[in-house]
Amino acid sequence: TIRTLDDLLQPRNNIFAGTYIFSWYLRSSDGDVDKALSKYLGRNGRKYISRVMSDYRDMIKQLEKRKDKLGSETVRSSSSVAFAVE
Repeated sequence: TIRTLDDLLQPRNNIFAGTYIFSWYLRSSDGDVDKALSKYLGRNGRKYISRVMSDYRDMIKQLEKRKDKLGSETVRSSSSVAFAVE
């Protein structure tokens, strides 16, 4: 439970809060990840958006490699798909 600003210093709470906020921005941007990231940042920051999307692609590649090693079905990814906290 997050009740104070100090609670946000706990990694789990911070990730939960950030994910919740971003999911709200994503819904209010009709699924447009770039717009949602701009809202999350508080301004239009191309470098920030590029870095986040690059990190996202790198994580997907790593996940695909791990799944391939395990013989599992390769993950299909799309930058337009995101999971929101409900």
